[in-house]
Amino acid sequence: MNLPTDPPSPTERLFIALAPAESLRETLCAIRDRLHNQAGGRAMPAGNLHLTLAFLGDTPTARIPELLQLLAALPRREFVWRIERAGSFKAGSPKGCIVWAGGETPAPLAALVEDVWATLRANRFPFDSKQFRPHVTLLRDARPVDETLPPLDWQAGPPLLYRSVATPRGPRYEVITR
Repeated sequence: MNLPTDPPSPTERLFIALAPAESLRETLCAIRDRLHNQAGGRAMPAGNLHLTLAFLGDTPTARIPELLQLLAALPRREFVWRIERAGSFKAGSPKGCIVWAGGETPAPLAALVEDVWATLRANRFPFDSKQFRPHVTLLRDARPVDETLPPLDWQAGPPLLYRSVATPRGPRYEVITR
């Protein structure tokens, strides 16, 4: 006898991140474009530039309101993250590297990441907890890059919940609001 099964609950691909101010986004796009000319690959769309704090992956859609409440309850941390370098991660892709812009991890950023991770753990949200390396992805499938950038200061705002939406041109990242 076959028993009826519940259909799988819908999920969304989610992550928690900081968004750059518009003026910084424009500067990062100019750097992205210059590096794209140098290293090739696929340029990240301007609207997709962000600093990931936690990647949750496929998460039940029904838990989004809970996540938004948890993020709103986090202590506010005012700080500046300084971007000073462009580098590469080998992405495991035969096509090439991920090219990023980044810098050191100031203590308030490390504390924010710990707040986010502790909140996710306490509320049983699975997430990728590999070592935090602050960076903004600029290019995918590119040749390696390693250079010093003119210092850029990122004034941190509140952590935001994002969804990744698949499109024919690649993922589009959207901030989820109430």
